[in-house]
Amino acid sequence: MHQRAFRGSSDFAAIMELATQAPVEQFSATALPYQLSSWALDDADNVGLWEDGAGRLVAFALMQRPFASLYYTIHPAADTVVLTATILQWGIQRGPALAQTQQAPFTFLVFVAESQPEIAALAETHGFRREEPARVLLIREQPEPPSAPPLADGFTVRHLRGPDEAAAATALLAAAFDLTVVTERWRRRILEQAAYRPELDVVVEAPTGALAAFCLCWRNPDGRTGQIEPMGTHPAYQRLGLGRAALVEGLHRLHEQGVRTVYVGTSMANQRSLPLYQSVGFRLHHRKLCYRQTIRWP
Repeated sequence: MHQRAFRGSSDFAAIMELATQAPVEQFSATALPYQLSSWALDDADNVGLWEDGAGRLVAFALMQRPFASLYYTIHPAADTVVLTATILQWGIQRGPALAQTQQAPFTFLVFVAESQPEIAALAETHGFRREEPARVLLIREQPEPPSAPPLADGFTVRHLRGPDEAAAATALLAAAFDLTVVTERWRRRILEQAAYRPELDVVVEAPTGALAAFCLCWRNPDGRTGQIEPMGTHPAYQRLGLGRAALVEGLHRLHEQGVRTVYVGTSMANQRSLPLYQSVGFRLHHRKLCYRQTIRWP
């Protein structure tokens, strides 16, 4: 096994193929194109790739700087413990350069399924410390989508109008999650991903023409599985049922394309989203424990 350099978007197909083979407890791959569109990948050093002796990709890691998280996926036939240790060490070694870049300590998270105590122990051995709240991956496995809710007067559910609305979609995402790390270039790259389907990029338009809510859906190459990532509502339009409307519309559109199993992830602390997801048929698939590591600076 050896590590090789990241070659940009030409590696995306191999990364996706690897990720779709990994168990969902390790990494939910359907929405991976959303992560691969991030500006973190502008620096090849934020991506780790490991191949076996035959040149087959067996592990992928991404230091997702905007979310201060280390994501990774490992081929199920590979030694998960050995490769996880390699990836954790790679992330720790990447830390000082990132701390230097931001002129401050660099803190990042890794996520471990509750069913993987051996990986949790490995994280602790490498100096990670568990913190709350945990994250959850929810699953919806039902033959029919939920009934469409009534929509507030003057609002319209539709799909994003491509690059012309990339700036507005970026502003909506930033406002919904109070983020400063999302960029219009990131949103435009999403539109260029091979897995992106315009009809699954659901938005709710306000009477003024502004974008009020969104639900970006992804369809797995297997054709049967989907994922919601991300979805949200602008603070100015909350408590009008618009998030539910966008979510249900997304589920309907996935269903029309043959998808019967849909995943969505969130934090256990998100007491607004959890009841919403549960109300349309999502249930707990597994919990992911959060482990934090801080790289000091200087």
